[in-house]
Amino acid sequence: MSNHVATYPTDDQLERWRDAADQRGMSLSEWVNHMVEAGQKKFEIEVTPDETSSELREQRNQLRRELNRARERASQLEEQLYTDERQVIIDFVEQNPGVDEAAIHQHIIETASDRIPDQLDTLEGRKLVRQDGAYYPLEDE
Repeated sequence: MSNHVATYPTDDQLERWRDAADQRGMSLSEWVNHMVEAGQKKFEIEVTPDETSSELREQRNQLRRELNRARERASQLEEQLYTDERQVIIDFVEQNPGVDEAAIHQHIIETASDRIPDQLDTLEGRKLVRQDGAYYPLEDE
């Protein structure tokens, strides 16, 4: 005994289905029946997600926290940049309006030794390593 089942394909779908049925020498009904049966054998309709919604939310929140920490660190480094070498130049020009470039160079040369310990402290452990009183580039791990 056979039963009737209706489907409502778009015009494009119906045309493709008829072409596929014709190529196989089948009626449209036979072709649809065979395709439905074949489809059921190839995959399960039910999809199981890899992760639950709460796990995904927790991952998203963790990534947001990491992003915020990275942004804060970048902000701190930018602030440090502006308050270090560039700030020395700004301060010198503010104290000596109309100063020429040669005087700025000389000031940097004369005062650099005062700033070097802070720069080395900042670099140590990040870009440099100190061993036996000497500095070496920090090797990537």
